[in-house]
Amino acid sequence: MICVYHELLVLPILRKWDTGIHLDCFNSCIEIFLDGTKPVGEGCIRHFALSTDDVELSKEFVMLAIK
Repeated sequence: MICVYHELLVLPILRKWDTGIHLDCFNSCIEIFLDGTKPVGEGCIRHFALSTDDVELSKEFVMLAIK
């Protein structure tokens, strides 16, 4: 998961600890828990979308990265 956001999308790490990480999403922050023990409750987002000006270029970039 971190590989996708940090390495592929190049979102900078704001803070990292043993069981989680904060990634800078420019006007927001993505928090990922690594231990899988946090309950999924109110305020938890299981899916979100990022904006791009060039969908085809973004798709190409991702496809090259996963090969």
